[in-house]
Amino acid sequence: ARSAAGRKTVEAKSGPQTLGNLEVEALFHQTGIILAPSLEDIFDVAVVLSNQALPRGNKVSIIANSSGMATLFADACEMNDLFIEGPGVIDLGAFTSPESYEAKVREALLDENVDSLLIGFACVGDCSIEPVAAAIRKGVTAAEEKNNIEKPVLLCLMGVTGTISLEDNSGNKNSKRNFPTFRFPELAVNALGRIVRYVEFRKQPLGKLVWYEDIKADEARGLIHSILSKESTSQQIIELEENTSEELLKYFGIQTIDIKPLSSNVYKIKVKPDPLFGPLLEIKLQNSQSILRITPLTDRDLDEIMKEMHLDKDSGIGQVLGRLSQMIEEIPWLWNLELKAIIDSIPLISPDIFISIKSGGVERPSY
Repeated sequence: ARSAAGRKTVEAKSGPQTLGNLEVEALFHQTGIILAPSLEDIFDVAVVLSNQALPRGNKVSIIANSSGMATLFADACEMNDLFIEGPGVIDLGAFTSPESYEAKVREALLDENVDSLLIGFACVGDCSIEPVAAAIRKGVTAAEEKNNIEKPVLLCLMGVTGTISLEDNSGNKNSKRNFPTFRFPELAVNALGRIVRYVEFRKQPLGKLVWYEDIKADEARGLIHSILSKESTSQQIIELEENTSEELLKYFGIQTIDIKPLSSNVYKIKVKPDPLFGPLLEIKLQNSQSILRITPLTDRDLDEIMKEMHLDKDSGIGQVLGRLSQMIEEIPWLWNLELKAIIDSIPLISPDIFISIKSGGVERPSY
């Protein structure tokens, strides 16, 4: 329901939607879920995952009998952060033989600098894909028998979509293999690119929850209780005074400096609630874009955020984010927060702070 009309249709059936694209992308990014923009893309990814091994990395080689098809493969690889390595792009020419396909497939898959292989075949005149398909199967089998490594092989055989079962009559116990085939080169590369990003996610070490020992959580909760005790209405949203906001943040090791920093030296940070994902952290970048993350943050999340902001991983802004993440966990009444973090070696903010709390506590999603 990304469009206005789509959203209206969903809301007519399921009620108002609070979910935004940024929130979905943030959650999927943090958890390694493959996000596909269309139903067709979902099935393209699924057919590769169900029929091929996971690639070991992002290095590919391309084999085709058409320079146009090879170019489309190569362009799509660059768009998907896939690097052409090993034999590179092999243009066999329009009138190549099946034997040439077999030899080049074997050569590419035996190359240690190739993680995946993209193969295209366009019929010229009165031709059949069967001999070429059989040759591809033989090349794949020969390479795997020699190096005992199964690498994903994606095909673009003009006129064939879905999967193609390639039989081996040599008596090999692995006599049948299904290879995903795509209508166009770009579709194959897009699917592979999403799977490679998933593989890269899996390679990263598991993140550890960011937690600081110098936090004074009991004192912070005491401050909130003293404010709430003066309010009689439950579920009321209360805006904290500026000096109270500063005091609350000090309990979490975030210091306020009473100067007006340069705009190029400041990042605006927000905490906002979402009924599906819980509290969200949003960092406004200086190019008018935003980074959005689900809380609580891990050290892996912080490293990624600092890299995206082009800041040192030990930057004070990283500490501000980590300490706010812990504050969200320690202070369940926190509703909204806005502040301006200053680039420094310590967690430093300007005095322009907005914090509100909800007297009945903020509802968290339950799954």
